Amino acid sequence: FMEAILRNAKRLGQLITDLLDLAQLDSGSYHVDQVKISIAHPVDNALDALSAKAEKKGMHLSRQWDDGHLVWGDERACTQVVSNFLDNAIKYTPENGEIIIRSIESPNSVRIEVEDNGPGIEPRHHTRLFERFYRVDTGRSRQLGGTGLGLSIVKHLGLSMGGKVGMRAAKESGSVFWLELPNAKLEYKSLLDSGGEK
Repeated sequence: FMEAILRNAKRLGQLITDLLDLAQLDSGSYHVDQVKISIAHPVDNALDALSAKAEKKGMHLSRQWDDGHLVWGDERACTQVVSNFLDNAIKYTPENGEIIIRSIESPNSVRIEVEDNGPGIEPRHHTRLFERFYRVDTGRSRQLGGTGLGLSIVKHLGLSMGGKVGMRAAKESGSVFWLELPNAKLEYKSLLDSGGEK
């Protein structure tokens, strides 16, 4: 009974935190900076916070990475996005799975991807994953402590930084969730003048 109470208390606490974050984002009171940052920093922050959780499940974490990639964004918001992607990958990938974090640069943007080799997500769910309270597997998500709000928050944060988020199926099995932000090689003023189009 004590374990059940603790599990539900943690889930309720996470739900309250997610609701408060969404309320701040909706009201515009969640301040997001638009400065030049290295994407290595938010990734390192997420790995520091979640590596122990991955180790408990025997996960293999690997980085396919260029520390020189710079973006226009907010380090705290980026950390929250990457942490959400990484936490979900750890939760829903079976023990001894593999998770890859990579960065991909194009002339106008830099993409951060988190790929797992778990069971993947059926295509019919792909277009709704970033909706509030949407869950692919309600029972399993509740058991693992999911609130159904994390990806919605991620979408808001990505848009607030002038970027976008999405997912696709991995080549063999699993899923790839990504955050794409403006490349800091571009002048931020020119992005504003063009309405953020990349």
